[in-house]
Amino acid sequence: MRKQKTVKIDDKEIAIKELRVKDFVEILEGVSADTSIAALRGQIEKLLPLATDLTVESMMEMSPSELQQIYDGFREVNSVFFEGAGALGMGSLLAELKNSLLKDFSGLLAGS
Repeated sequence: MRKQKTVKIDDKEIAIKELRVKDFVEILEGVSADTSIAALRGQIEKLLPLATDLTVESMMEMSPSELQQIYDGFREVNSVFFEGAGALGMGSLLAELKNSLLKDFSGLLAGS
């Protein structure tokens, strides 16, 4: 059974789900040199429902500290994947991916 966690931010409860292996493969396959805002938004809209019940629009209304709570919950329910990736030497790749997504998502927010 896939893990799930509920994060409460203000009066909203946000469900965060454990991803399947095929979801992670899809995410990694979607990483490309095209970091345009349109491409990033399309990728986020496609993958977001796999991990949470949030929408891009609802995330745009959140503060960075609230987004961090969502990320921390995501990391918690997907801990087995992150531990395995670290053991395989993919830790730096995942850290780079996280930093890139946060930077690009910030650009998406600023450009909206």
